[in-house]
Amino acid sequence: MAAAIKSVMSAERTFDDIWAKAKDILLPYEGAASQVYVLDLPDTELFRVASEFCRYAAAARVTTLAGFTTPFENAPAADDSQLEAIVQSKAYSIIAGAFAGQQSIQFWVWPKPDSGTWDAEFVFFTDQGSDEDVRAAFEQVHVLAEMARENSPASECVLSGSETGDPREEKGRSWTVWW
Repeated sequence: MAAAIKSVMSAERTFDDIWAKAKDILLPYEGAASQVYVLDLPDTELFRVASEFCRYAAAARVTTLAGFTTPFENAPAADDSQLEAIVQSKAYSIIAGAFAGQQSIQFWVWPKPDSGTWDAEFVFFTDQGSDEDVRAAFEQVHVLAEMARENSPASECVLSGSETGDPREEKGRSWTVWW
């Protein structure tokens, strides 16, 4: 995976370039949820991306499947059958887990019916403590975003300081970072 991420990054902005603006969004909002979107991924990539996320996130569970939510403690483990159910449902779903120690992270699937694509959303929290901890958490989410689009380099990534609406409508706004 690292080689694929490196090849995508060679044509894009470096992490340090992205962090230079991202820190202005993430650091003032300690404790708030933050979102990194990967837009317009092909439907054929959903199972692969969900599987990779589950290998990365500890204790991954499917908390929302086709719009139906189950409390984390009762949610099924995110095994291949659950991931296949997400793919087949072609509906909004969430996988939740932990990373960076015990930090919570969620992987949201936003299908775009009739387009053959979907959007990924990685939701994480910036209450890890120091500025260096926030940077490290964002860097891990950045790696996940690059993994998601490694087979679809035309897909765009965006960190948004806004929690509502379609991030495409926020392009060029001061509270977003696009790469």
